[in-house]
Amino acid sequence: LLVQNVASPDIRFGVSSFLVFWSLGFAAGLGWGADAPVLPFPGRFALAGAGLAALSLWGRAALEPLMAQRRLSAQPGFHVEGSDDFDRAVAALEGRLKENPRDVDVAENLAFLYAKAKRWPEATRYFELTASLDPGRPGPLNNLGNIAYSTGDRAKAIEWWKRSLEAGPEQIDARVNLGKTLYEMGRLKESADNLEQVLKRDPTNEKAQVLLKKMVE
Repeated sequence: LLVQNVASPDIRFGVSSFLVFWSLGFAAGLGWGADAPVLPFPGRFALAGAGLAALSLWGRAALEPLMAQRRLSAQPGFHVEGSDDFDRAVAALEGRLKENPRDVDVAENLAFLYAKAKRWPEATRYFELTASLDPGRPGPLNNLGNIAYSTGDRAKAIEWWKRSLEAGPEQIDARVNLGKTLYEMGRLKESADNLEQVLKRDPTNEKAQVLLKKMVE
C-alpha cells in the first residue's frame, strides 16, 4: 500500500499509507507485545521524532492544492467598467492607429482596453488586426481564445489557443487555458498532458495543480 501510493497525484492516499506504517513501527518501537524487544534510549524517541517530522512535511504538501485553490478564488478580476478615462484612452489610441494603421502595439493596446471592458466585438476586431500585422505574436491569439471562451464558444477557443501555442510553445497562460477547457469538455488525457507540460515549465503553477487534483478526486 505504501509503495503503491507514495507517488500518488492525490497525496492524501500517501499520507494515509504513511500513517498506517509509521504507527505500526512506532508501536513496535515502544515494545507493544510480550515478545517485542524494547528499543534502548533514544531509539523509540528518535523513531517518533522522525515520524512526526515526516508527517509535518507531507501534511503541508497534502494541503498545498487546497490552499492554492483558495488563493486563486481570492484573486481580483480582470474586467473593468467603462468610464471617462476609458473613453479618452480609446479615442487617443484610435487616433494614433488612424495615423499609422500598421502600428501593431497600438492595435493590441486597443484590443486590451476593449477586452477589459467586455466589449467583445471591438476587442476581437483589434486582436485579429494585431494577429494579422504580426502573425508570430502569440499573445493576441491567446486572447482571441479567451474571448471565444467568454462568449461560450469553447471549440473556437481551443483552436485559438492551439494556434497561440504553435506561435509560442513556451506560453503558460495559453496552455493552462487549453488544459482547463479540455478538462471541462471531458477530454481528460489531453487536458492532463497540457497541464503536466505547464508544471514542467512552472512547477508552482497553482491553476495547473488545482486542475490535476480535481482529475483524481
